[in-house]
Amino acid sequence: MKPMPLAPDDPDFVNALARGLSVITSFGQHAEIQTLSEVAAKTSLSRGTARRLLLTLEALGYVRSDGKTFRLAARALNLGYAYLSSLPIWKMAQPIMKEVVTELDESCSLGVLDDHDVVYIARLPPKHLSFLPVNLGTRMPAHINAMGQVLLAEFSSDELDRYFANAKFERITRYTPTSEGAIRKVLARVAKDRYALSDQQLQLGLRSIAVPVPFKSGRAEVAINVSARYLVEVAFGVKPFQVSGGPGWLEWISTQLSHGSLMYMLLYAGMIIFFAYFYTAVTFNPVDVADNMRKYGGFIPGIRPGKATAAYIDRVLTRITFGGAIYISTICVLPSLLSTNLGVPFSFGGTGLMIVVGVALDTVQQIESHLITRNYEGFTGPKGPRIRGRGGRMTGPVGA
Repeated sequence: MKPMPLAPDDPDFVNALARGLSVITSFGQHAEIQTLSEVAAKTSLSRGTARRLLLTLEALGYVRSDGKTFRLAARALNLGYAYLSSLPIWKMAQPIMKEVVTELDESCSLGVLDDHDVVYIARLPPKHLSFLPVNLGTRMPAHINAMGQVLLAEFSSDELDRYFANAKFERITRYTPTSEGAIRKVLARVAKDRYALSDQQLQLGLRSIAVPVPFKSGRAEVAINVSARYLVEVAFGVKPFQVSGGPGWLEWISTQLSHGSLMYMLLYAGMIIFFAYFYTAVTFNPVDVADNMRKYGGFIPGIRPGKATAAYIDRVLTRITFGGAIYISTICVLPSLLSTNLGVPFSFGGTGLMIVVGVALDTVQQIESHLITRNYEGFTGPKGPRIRGRGGRMTGPVGA
């Protein structure tokens, strides 16, 4: 059985050491430089006691001072490194973490439990730009962190009771569990599955999966995780609707909306058609067009100006939009249909192909326009045009 820690009133408890450590830990990210009064206030020590401790730490090389303020010295790193170097897993995990980051291009971290928090003892960032505010020594609530959940799942019932006795359930996002019952259910599922998935519980759009790292004793004291932004996962085709172990109706919806299913493709095509009409209705008003035509003397042969012209334009626009929406839906759904049912490999989805082709055509058009405007001799030449426009007509030099 684990021995209980000493109480502050125990004869073997060294108060001077505890106070010295509290002075060191009073410095941090938002307290890099402090005055004597600030250190005394944060540690609940008298100014005289805080002064003697700071001067002692300065003499030992752990604190630097300019006479008015104090800050930690580089030697303070020895305290943290002594802990890290005493963990064999810290060095052994480095090549594994590097392989994970290389394979997934997402951040990989190593963490341990400290009281009610998870402390990050190693982290390798991804190659792409990352905005996750996590560094060596970062602390997060254990019950809503994937690494914390897999480590808490190793606890016995008595240990969990002691943990929850003083735990604080703060709501960070709308997905954060804030009740002991909900967290216990999560931990029971994690203990059964042997992995934990934290879905936007710490930060909106952030998902993290963690597994325990077992020791020879059989109990995991370290966990390793991979974190990724949800939008990045969607962009690379990871299924956003994936539910297991939940209510039956939710699992049915998850199955029906999985990538490549009939419901998924019908919903995909339906949304494309809806937004095609929605965008057309927002950007093009047939009534305004008809009014402007009548105001400037324009007309459509065989159609009366005014309401009749507006109705005619609306009818034509509806038919054109319908044909365009069906075409776009087919292009977007076809790659998923072929890859799922026929096994045809596609590196891009339909939407990605349309974006690539659209950007390429627009780039070519801008290059042609620029060359024609500049009257570039290599393309227009003194003998006439050499560039064929979009409509098939030959484009000559400017001013011809």
